[in-house]
Amino acid sequence: IHSPLVSNTRPLLKPLFYIDTWSTFLTDTKFFDISDLTRPEIKLCFLQARMTVPDEYDRVAESTLTFLEFLEALCRLADAHEHGEMRVALAYSEPTADNLSALLQVLLGTLALKNKHRNGCLFIECNGHSMDGKKACDLTKFLPEKDDEEEEEEEE
Repeated sequence: IHSPLVSNTRPLLKPLFYIDTWSTFLTDTKFFDISDLTRPEIKLCFLQARMTVPDEYDRVAESTLTFLEFLEALCRLADAHEHGEMRVALAYSEPTADNLSALLQVLLGTLALKNKHRNGCLFIECNGHSMDGKKACDLTKFLPEKDDEEEEEEEE
């Protein structure tokens, strides 16, 4: 999900997460289908997770997150999803860690089902790169359990 920025003159920079990738990630996990949050609220989760940058007009810095900021965005999204709206930080009187766990179960389960034809595994797609086609993640533990009836139907 993160894209390292590389140039011939500079060493490998920090991996960044772009706002369009955020939208693609949430579309792929069918988050928009399960949530009552609006797209602007979801974009706000992304934008509020950014650390303040010195130059707010720098479009790359404005529309990207580091890995740590990406985790912050996921936490904000989980809380907003649980409460049905974005809330200010001072509005939380109870721990919210369980919100993230529940959201990740749903998102990873959806990704596993989307890749059921690959046995729930995610593979790297990077044409022309040596990593192309290699397994990136095994999500089989997030696939739903088969019922005995479903197994009998498959055997027939």
